[in-house]
Amino acid sequence: MCTSFTFLAVVLGAIRASRKFHNGMLYSVLRSPMSFFDTTPLGRLVNRFSKDIQVTDEKINIDLQKILLSLFSTIGAIISISLVSPWFLIVVVPITIVYLIVQRFYIATSRQLKRLEATSRSPIYSHFKESVDGVSSIRAYNVAERFRLQFEFYVDTNQAVLYFSENAIIRWLSIQVDFIGAIILFFAALFVTLQHNYPHIFGLIDPGLAGMSLSQAFTVTLFLSMTVRTSSDLENSLVSIERIKEYLDLPNEAPEIIHDNRLDPKWPEDGSIKFNEYATRYRPGLDLVLKNVSCYIPGGQKVSQNNAYL
Repeated sequence: MCTSFTFLAVVLGAIRASRKFHNGMLYSVLRSPMSFFDTTPLGRLVNRFSKDIQVTDEKINIDLQKILLSLFSTIGAIISISLVSPWFLIVVVPITIVYLIVQRFYIATSRQLKRLEATSRSPIYSHFKESVDGVSSIRAYNVAERFRLQFEFYVDTNQAVLYFSENAIIRWLSIQVDFIGAIILFFAALFVTLQHNYPHIFGLIDPGLAGMSLSQAFTVTLFLSMTVRTSSDLENSLVSIERIKEYLDLPNEAPEIIHDNRLDPKWPEDGSIKFNEYATRYRPGLDLVLKNVSCYIPGGQKVSQNNAYL
C-alpha cells in the first residue's frame, strides 16, 4: 500500500512539474525579445523543448522511485546485519565514509560529463537544420562533402562524451561498489564466524540468523550500486531542470498591457504620425542606429522610407 501511494505521488508530482516547466518555458521564449532569437541557435531551442522536457516527463519520476527503493533497502539490510551481529557496527562508519567518497566523486564526474554531452548535442541539431534549409545552396556550390564531414565531427564529439558518461564511468563505479560490497560481506562473514567459534566473547548466534545476515550482505552490493547510479542519474536529470530554468528566467519584452500608461479611449482621432527626437538601437548595448529623428506625417499622406525602424 505504501509503495503504491509513493508511486502515485511521485508520478502525479512529475506530471505537474513537467507541465509547469513546459508552459513556463514556452511563455518565456514567446515573450523574449528578437535579440534572443538572433543569438540563440535553433538547435538549442529544439534541444530544450525535446530532450530536456523528455527528461522531466519520463526520467525524473523513475529515478525518484528507484532511489527511494534502493536507499531504504540498503538501510534495512545494514540494520538487519547489525541486529544479528552487533559487532558489525564497528565497520559501518568507515565503510560509509568510503562509500560517500566514491559516490561524491562519481556524481561530480558524471554530472560534468552529462553537461558536456548535452552541450555537444545542440550543434548537431543546429547543423542539421541549417543544412536542410540551405540544401540548394550546398548543392549549387558543391560543398556537400564539407558539410557531411562537419556533421560527422559533431556526431563523433557527442558520441565520445556519451561513451564516457554512460559506459566508462559506470564500469569504474561497478568496480568500486563491488569492492565495498566484498568488504561488507567479508566482515559480515567474519563476525558470524567469530560469534559461532567464540560465543563467550562475541555472543552466541542462531544458525538461521547467521544465514540471513550473510544473505543480506549479498544484497547490499546490489542496493549500493543501484543507490549510487540512481542518485547520479537523478542529479544528472536535474541538469535538464537547470537548463530549463535558464529559459524560464529569460528577459521578456514589454508587458502586454501597461496599466499606468493606457491609451485614450478616443485614440486614434486621426491618422497622423509624429516623431519627436526619436532614437533607437538594434538591441541594448549597441550604438544608436537612429538618433534625434523628428518628423510629422499628416493623415492620409503617402510616404516612403528605406529604414526598417521607420
